[in-house]
Amino acid sequence: MGICIYYSMPGDPLSEQDWTAMTSCLPEELLRKAERLRHQADRQAAVIGKWMLAKAMKDHGIPGGLERLRYTSQGRPYIGPGFDFNISHCGRAVVLACSRRSRVGVDLESVQPLELSLYRQHIPPKAWARINASPDPSAQFYHYWTSREAILKAAGPGLNASPLSVETLSDGAVRFNQQRWYLRNVNLAPGYVCHLASSGEPAALEMFHLVG
Repeated sequence: MGICIYYSMPGDPLSEQDWTAMTSCLPEELLRKAERLRHQADRQAAVIGKWMLAKAMKDHGIPGGLERLRYTSQGRPYIGPGFDFNISHCGRAVVLACSRRSRVGVDLESVQPLELSLYRQHIPPKAWARINASPDPSAQFYHYWTSREAILKAAGPGLNASPLSVETLSDGAVRFNQQRWYLRNVNLAPGYVCHLASSGEPAALEMFHLVG
């Protein structure tokens, strides 16, 4: 396998049987952590994301299950050498990227009307000009933002680093933390924007739509 995408969208049916099956595969600590989230949509997304991770590990022959899940000092979850993954959710929509060969990051957003001026200080001048010149500035903003967040999540710093520090290279790849990263737009559903970042060029991308 190259890079795999597992995803579930808000309209997907989720029966009580599905929910029981998902929660039963979570270690008690992870289940308690999900149940402490304030909003029901966040609780559901947290459970679905971990269930996807358990399935991805099984599909890739990674032993040990979710008990192996650990976190870096910066809060990035990991399993161990030879398997990298990243999860993003927006409301009840959840996406997981994983690979046995590349470092990966993924970011998902729902395209909503927004006040672009609030984000001006976070966006380099050239990118800001492209966003404002677009026929749909809001959609262009989300494409820019998810691509940068995917890179930051792949590299490790996550939200602790500024998108201003991401440099676009002449061949379309990007440089961050003195490393080359590759970006790919992932079409999941209308009204959503998703980008995948990887340390290796994603020549093969397998997608699995999961509903339970």
